[in-house]
Amino acid sequence: MKQKTDRHNADDLQHTDVNMTKEEHQDKHPMITGKKYFILLPGTSKPQEDIIRNVLQQIPDLEEVSTVVECDFILVFCIIVSRAGTDIDAAVNELNAVSETKPALFVVLHHTFEPEKMVPDSSHVTRMNTLTVDCLFSEDKFLDCVRNREALDRIKQCFPPQVSSSSG
Repeated sequence: MKQKTDRHNADDLQHTDVNMTKEEHQDKHPMITGKKYFILLPGTSKPQEDIIRNVLQQIPDLEEVSTVVECDFILVFCIIVSRAGTDIDAAVNELNAVSETKPALFVVLHHTFEPEKMVPDSSHVTRMNTLTVDCLFSEDKFLDCVRNREALDRIKQCFPPQVSSSSG
């Protein structure tokens, strides 16, 4: 059964300009106010639960839903298995097939054993209302490295700050 796509008014959404510099693009990110997410796993390789959990732990009180229509944002995990550009383009096409406008967190996963390895930057993804981050993993776990910490910090910035209430 093909999933129903979700379309919203594009005027209400943030757009990432393809003519921006890399630094300007990295400063732009969607602001996500809801807590319901839908996971999209394009391609044939699927990330391990530990990797997904690492991303989800960054934002408290999230709730997974089973359809794109129900969600506030789409969480995409794109594992690079052949060429980065080809795999990313295929994942973006799959994302746009389920929703062209729903906010998305696009996590590009590069397999390596080297925490400081240079990998292709995926910031060329120019879909509206989408934050793209590159992460490194080995086997079935996130690597403990600067790149992953920075990526997770950027993901956190897409959500309003948590206000802690103290009981008195």
